[in-house]
Amino acid sequence: LEYLRYENPANDQPLVCWQARQGGALVFYLVNVTPHTQRAVVTFAGQAGRLADLVSGATVGHGNTANVTVGAYMVLPLRVLGAEGVAGIQALPEPQRLAQLEAQVRFLQGLAPRAQGFTHVVSGAGEQYVTVKIAQEQYDDGPWGRRDVQETFDDLLQPILAAWKTGDYTQTDQLLTELAREHSWWYEALGWPPGEYRPRLPSGPYAEARELEAALTSPEPNSLGSHPLVPGESLSLPAGSASLREKMDAAGKYELVLWMVTGAGYGPVEVEVDGKASGQLGVGEGEPYFGHFTLLSPLPLLPGEHTLTLKGQGARSLVLSALELRLLPPEPIKRWSVIGLFDKGGTRDGWDGFDTVFPPEQEIDLQASYEGLGGQPARWQQIDLGEDKFIQLLERYFPYDYTKGNGVAYLATWVYSPEERNALLYYAFDWYSRIWGNDEVVVQQGSGPWRAFATVPVHLRAGWNKLLAKTSCGRSSWKANLALSDPGDLRYSPVPPS
Repeated sequence: LEYLRYENPANDQPLVCWQARQGGALVFYLVNVTPHTQRAVVTFAGQAGRLADLVSGATVGHGNTANVTVGAYMVLPLRVLGAEGVAGIQALPEPQRLAQLEAQVRFLQGLAPRAQGFTHVVSGAGEQYVTVKIAQEQYDDGPWGRRDVQETFDDLLQPILAAWKTGDYTQTDQLLTELAREHSWWYEALGWPPGEYRPRLPSGPYAEARELEAALTSPEPNSLGSHPLVPGESLSLPAGSASLREKMDAAGKYELVLWMVTGAGYGPVEVEVDGKASGQLGVGEGEPYFGHFTLLSPLPLLPGEHTLTLKGQGARSLVLSALELRLLPPEPIKRWSVIGLFDKGGTRDGWDGFDTVFPPEQEIDLQASYEGLGGQPARWQQIDLGEDKFIQLLERYFPYDYTKGNGVAYLATWVYSPEERNALLYYAFDWYSRIWGNDEVVVQQGSGPWRAFATVPVHLRAGWNKLLAKTSCGRSSWKANLALSDPGDLRYSPVPPS
């Protein structure tokens, strides 16, 4: 049969309808696109008679109006005699479901003030910008080949409020489900709606309550045991506060996550680093519940020892089961001066000829021009990655025929550190590289793949530091990326500072 979709003018459309004529009858099926059982009133044009379920053959209605029920994500095929077509489908939302949706919408509105001014970066959730071509097949490299997305809580809340205001309860439900499934970081940071907690296991040296007890110091003795809300062992802190001494090997931004009981009497928990307020975890209202909570803003920490203090604001004991303090991946260095191509000889990719010293290893003169690969001039140019994560050397800056030479390029940038410190240098190349920091070799032979970082400790002196990388191409893609563990106070310049 030739089926046509019924265009429902109602805002709330949990049931999709397709219909077709078959002799003197109308054959149609309803598709429930929601995870809830749906009830609806279906009206017909023309003189409708018997309405039959095509699966069971049973009569389920008679006349121009029929009440139907369709299970969650199910299909209901029907035939009605005499009807010319479906004239209307009016969903009948369950009162209990509406009450649940309304409670969730109000809960989100209550979280909104705490989220003001904060932005969350969702890694690799944006558009594709890198396509790798191997054996004539193109594939997406996931987070490495897609741009990040920056979102605010308001970006997610406003479509939900708009759907709720117009009575589109199906869309409201779908948006709320998407928020809990794909954007749960906001719940970790602001508080979980009742019944929506999505657990995850902790990792690191304090993934168990017993390990956490050994590391924490508190004004009163703490006790290991069980709590009715906590799966497994928990740590009770009668004093409501505790401190943790932690040594950081490298500067950077650290994400703090706490597994704890929160709610009335159990929270929130104020966080201090070296005596300075750094935000809070959990909530202070509602029924007590167990969950994991992430600090809204990552902690910018320098190398050395730091004191992390947790102060419960409720009247009850602080109850914890785990803690994570994780160094976040760094932001790629965006702005560079680059020069190429120089010829390291031959046409085979590899380390052969890579030790040949070209002018940028001896001096950096951004106005200079040198004889390059195939007699073409090699000159410096400034580039900015923008929203990209990698420098696409072959695709954007140095396209060439590798069968007629073996290209070498250099990348240079300058980094200002307000003080002398240790840092981690992250690097990824496809395929061959050498890296200098302040004219000292820090990576002798760096190789791919470009989709994963390697790290090496480096020392930054107070003031400006020079970073220089040498790289040569493989036979397909040619990409490079470098980053530093940065607590947020480093500055970068693609040209030598005056």
